[in-house]
Amino acid sequence: MLIFGSPTLAAEAPINPFVADSPYVTTHADVNVSAYSKVAGPKTASRTLSADEIRIQPLGFANGWEYLYSSPYPDGRRTIIAGGRDRIVKLDTDSLAVIHTLPIGEGSLEPEENYHRFVADMDRLVREVEQDPAALQTFLDRAYADLIPALQTGAGTIYKILSRDNTLYLTVRDLDSGQVFVEAYGDVNADEFESPLELKRRFPLPRGEGDPSIPMAVNMTFDGHVVVVTSDGRVFILSRDLELKHSMTLPEARAAAGNSADWMAGIVRNGVSVDDEGGIYVVSRSHLHRVQWTGESLSLEPEEGAWTMPYHSGVNGSGTTPTPIGWGEGADHLLATLDGGDGVLVLWRDEIPLDWEGLEGYPRRVAGVAILDLGDGTPADMHMEASPVASGYGFFWQNDTPKVPLPDQQSLSQKIFAKYSSVAVPKYQVTGGVKYEWDPKTRKLGKAWVTETRFAPNICAPNVNGLLYCVGVRDHDYTIEVLDWETGGYVYHLVLGSSIRFNPMAVVTRIAPNGSIDTSSLGAGIMRISTRGIGAD
Repeated sequence: MLIFGSPTLAAEAPINPFVADSPYVTTHADVNVSAYSKVAGPKTASRTLSADEIRIQPLGFANGWEYLYSSPYPDGRRTIIAGGRDRIVKLDTDSLAVIHTLPIGEGSLEPEENYHRFVADMDRLVREVEQDPAALQTFLDRAYADLIPALQTGAGTIYKILSRDNTLYLTVRDLDSGQVFVEAYGDVNADEFESPLELKRRFPLPRGEGDPSIPMAVNMTFDGHVVVVTSDGRVFILSRDLELKHSMTLPEARAAAGNSADWMAGIVRNGVSVDDEGGIYVVSRSHLHRVQWTGESLSLEPEEGAWTMPYHSGVNGSGTTPTPIGWGEGADHLLATLDGGDGVLVLWRDEIPLDWEGLEGYPRRVAGVAILDLGDGTPADMHMEASPVASGYGFFWQNDTPKVPLPDQQSLSQKIFAKYSSVAVPKYQVTGGVKYEWDPKTRKLGKAWVTETRFAPNICAPNVNGLLYCVGVRDHDYTIEVLDWETGGYVYHLVLGSSIRFNPMAVVTRIAPNGSIDTSSLGAGIMRISTRGIGAD
C-alpha cells in the first residue's frame, strides 16, 4: 500500500577502503549498517523448494550468527568467515565446504550432534504446544537454555568485522576473570585460499570501574581504525595492529553504579555505525551519541563535530543500532533509529541546517518523527529489537513482536529470545512491516508503505535489483518472502518447510556473492537457498 509520494533518489553510501571487498563485511552488511546488498538476488515464481535446494552447514550454537564474506583471493574465489564462541571457521563461499576450523577458548568444540538433537527436540515441543498451550514456557525455556549460554562471553559472535586483507576482528570476554580481549584472526599464509587460520593478535582492554564489562560492538572507521564499544559505556579506538590509540567513557556510564550481568541489559546493548566523516554513532540506554573520531582522539565536544541527545528511552532503551542515511555533497545527512518504545526518530547527523526551525517538543537535532505503524499486526506493547534497513532515503522495519503477549520472562535477554523462538507457533507469529521515506525537498518524513507480511525473526535485505528479501512464515512453514522495495508489493515467495531449523533467529538475510540467498539456522549454522533452478538475476 503506497502512502507517501514516490521514492527519492540519493547517492549510495561511500565504500570504506579498509574493509573487505565484499557484500557483507560486518553485522548488517556494511559499516553504516544498512543491510543493503549490491549483489543482485534471484527473481522467480513462487513455489516450494526441494530438499536439494536448501543446504544447512551446522557450526555450533552462536557461531552461525553473522558470518562474513571475504575479499577475493588471487584466483577469484572467496571464503566465509564465521564463529567467535568456541571456534573460528573458514568455508568455501560457493560450496560451504569447511576449509579450516580453529578452536578458540579452552573448551572442546561443540559436536554437530547437538544441533540435530536440539532441532528434533524443538520440533517435538512445537507440536506439544499446539496440543497443549501450557507447554509454551517449557518450549521457551528449552530454546533459551541452549542458545543464550553460547553468548555469555559477549557479543563477539554477532558484532565483528572483516578487513580488506581478510583479517577478522572480534571481542571476547573470559568468564573466569572478566577480562575483555580484542582478537584478530587471519590466514597463516596470506592470499592463500586454502590456508589455515591463526590468531594474529590479541589485546586486553583496560578494565573499567564498573563490573561487569561485556564486549558489545566492533566496527571500522574510514581511516582504518577498529572501534570497540563495551556494555558499560566505554569506547575504544585501536589500530589494525591492535595498538590502543584512545578511549573514552560515555557520560551516563560515569554516573552508573555498574550494570546487570545480563549482557542485553547493559548501558550499551546494540551495535555501532560509522560514517565517512569520523562519526561513530552509539545508542545507550538513555542517550544517542555521535562520538567524533578526529584521527587522533575520540571526542564528545560539539566544536569537533560530536553531539549527545537524550531520547525517550522507556524501560529498556532502544534496541536499534542507529543507521545513517543520505550521503554525498548536498544531501541531507541523517540518522534513522527508534526510541525505547514505538517512536521513529530521524536526526541530523552532522551540522543542523541554519534555517531548520525544529519540531515542536523535540530537540532541534530531530528532523522527523513518527509512530511505528506495522499495520493490523502492530502489538499493543511493542519494543523493537531489529535495526532498520536502508537504501537511499528510504528505511524499513519488519515486526519482531507478536500481537498475542508471551508469558513474562525473567530477564531482557530471555524476553528477546522468547519472541524470536515463539514464531514457530502460529498463534505467536508476527505480522507487519513499514517503510519510511525522507523527502529532502520538503524536509518531511513520511510513510511510504505498509505490508501485512508475516515475518520470521530476521533483518530483511534491500537489494540492488529493487527487491526486499526476508524470511517469513505462512501457517506452519518458514518462507523466503520477496517484496518490491518501492511499493511494498508482493513479488514471490519460496516455501522452506516447517522445521524450526529454518528459523534465522534475527540474523540478516543476505545475497551471497554467487547470488544465493543466505541466512542463519538458529544462529547455529549457515542456511543457503541455492540459486540453481531459482533463477538468479
